[in-house]
Amino acid sequence: MTFEDKLEALANLTVRVGNNLQTGQRLYIRAPLETAPFVRLVARAAYQAGAKFVEVLWADDALMRERLRHSSEANLTEVSEVYFGAREAVVAQGDAYLSILADDPAALEAEDGERVGTVMRAIGARGRPSLQAFGAGAVNWSIVANAVPAWAERIFPDLEPAAALEKLWNAIFTCSRVDQPDPIAAWTAHLDALEGRRSLLNTFSLTALEFTAPGTNLHVGLPALHRWEGGSGRTKSGIRYVPNIPTEEVFTCPDRNNVNGTARASKPLSYSGKVIEGIEMTFEGGRVTHASATRNEDALHKLLETDDGARYLGEVALVASSSPVAQTGLLFQETLFDENAACHIALGRAYQFTLNGGLEMDTPSFMAAGGNDSQIHVDWMIGTPDMTVTGIQKDGSRVALLEAGEWVF
Repeated sequence: MTFEDKLEALANLTVRVGNNLQTGQRLYIRAPLETAPFVRLVARAAYQAGAKFVEVLWADDALMRERLRHSSEANLTEVSEVYFGAREAVVAQGDAYLSILADDPAALEAEDGERVGTVMRAIGARGRPSLQAFGAGAVNWSIVANAVPAWAERIFPDLEPAAALEKLWNAIFTCSRVDQPDPIAAWTAHLDALEGRRSLLNTFSLTALEFTAPGTNLHVGLPALHRWEGGSGRTKSGIRYVPNIPTEEVFTCPDRNNVNGTARASKPLSYSGKVIEGIEMTFEGGRVTHASATRNEDALHKLLETDDGARYLGEVALVASSSPVAQTGLLFQETLFDENAACHIALGRAYQFTLNGGLEMDTPSFMAAGGNDSQIHVDWMIGTPDMTVTGIQKDGSRVALLEAGEWVF
């Protein structure tokens, strides 16, 4: 397959599997300027699939930097009503939504961390209603990645720019399975496998998970109402879609107040333009009581100080070490990829759909049931090729879930 063939295959996969666009739906796309060629291919595939209309809102890292450097402090909490209004319209009209990830992971690294945090918190707060609606199945939505020079050069600093870009594209194609003879068939089989695992996990009566690896000895309690998710989602009208391309995880809600032990990061965390390395945390009664890092530790502590919920977990996810993302051996510095390379936990907000009945709960009820609330949701990786994950059932019996980093079943 040529590069052009793979790019067209990725666009077709995005529309047919990621969004699973239905005839008569509108498709709304959020995309960086550099991804225009891919966006045009997606639009073509969407119209061929029967889209009523395709609309694009362009994004630009450089514009964000200008704002951070020159906007008054008072105006940093302003947000785009065009963007969030469009997301709310997508929800109201039952349309489809696509986000194209192609950012420079270090785009904001040189900017003032306090100002970056102010902007990100404002964006998170304004976007929360539509994000919750997405999670509740109102929209068939997806995220897919494109390679751009700044991202490629960040990952492959020793290569010439053209070679770095080619290598990143090839990694994206591999992780997205578009270099296979029939990408859609490959994705169908992959999603069926993930859904089989989450269905089996949901038949167990698990009360906790135990993670064991060098530097990690972590007990993660699970709420009585927890529900495993992962792979594909379904809208309220029954449309099967894939929120993330790639996706390798099955995940659920931890018990906010029942996490104890130590966890060591197996990969650096890229957050708000900072790469945080060597993370280690201690949990007592669910709360982070000690946190350290070998690089950018101050950024880690600022993250934990976002609000009270930032020191508690909102997600626990299982990923095999043999996932295509892990097999690339790369640190992508983008959560969309890095979280699909290893088992991980997330600080901050829990997804309400990971508790049975959670979508109908108000925040106090959700937290009383074991969920967590916060302005942030930040995944960081703890899985290793020698990790063991064991499930504890209500009767005290133990069931092996992962051994040597791989699924037992």
